[in-house]
Amino acid sequence: HSDHPAPFPPKLPEVAIKLYTVPREIVLDPFLGSATTIERAQALDRKGVGYENMDAESEDSPDFVDMIKNRTGANNETLDSFS
Repeated sequence: HSDHPAPFPPKLPEVAIKLYTVPREIVLDPFLGSATTIERAQALDRKGVGYENMDAESEDSPDFVDMIKNRTGANNETLDSFS
């Protein structure tokens, strides 16, 4: 379940990840959103890198960062933030 306004089923990125990568490869998600693709990549023994354009002024930004951290195990040391 996701509080993201446009979630998609985890099976969708899982199929693509299995078809186009092998374990320990890097999966790039240029539209990170709720981190579904990165979460599935990690579950399939891949490394995930994602980008998300968040409005720092938006009230939702901290919630999305927390959701990404929870889904991927990321923390402040593993997340890069650019202003």
